[in-house]
Amino acid sequence: MLKQHANEITVMTIFAIILILFFNPFHFWMPSTVHYTMLAGIVVIFAIIAGFILKENTRDEREEVHKMKAGRIGYMTGAAVLVIAIVVQGVYEMAVEPWIVIALFAMIVSRIGATLWSEWKN
Repeated sequence: MLKQHANEITVMTIFAIILILFFNPFHFWMPSTVHYTMLAGIVVIFAIIAGFILKENTRDEREEVHKMKAGRIGYMTGAAVLVIAIVVQGVYEMAVEPWIVIALFAMIVSRIGATLWSEWKN
């Protein structure tokens, strides 16, 4: 089973390492603006590669169901994290970062749009 998912595990591990380096939690260095720009570029490029170039191939209906369940769990986790971020910022900072609200709105609109498009197409 691990051999079948080696690509996904490798991509997830590299992505986690890059994100940890981007946030610099242990203050290993004091990066300049150029370093942050380079790290942000790496994160964006890697996210694009991980999201669009790596593709999932399903061989039967069971794998298709697993893929759909994983997508649903990922969507719900992302939406829950954004809602928690909105609540925490609203309570503790008395202001909510607009990008968090925009990201949640984009997730919900794209989910509804994809559902409507799928029902219309089929």
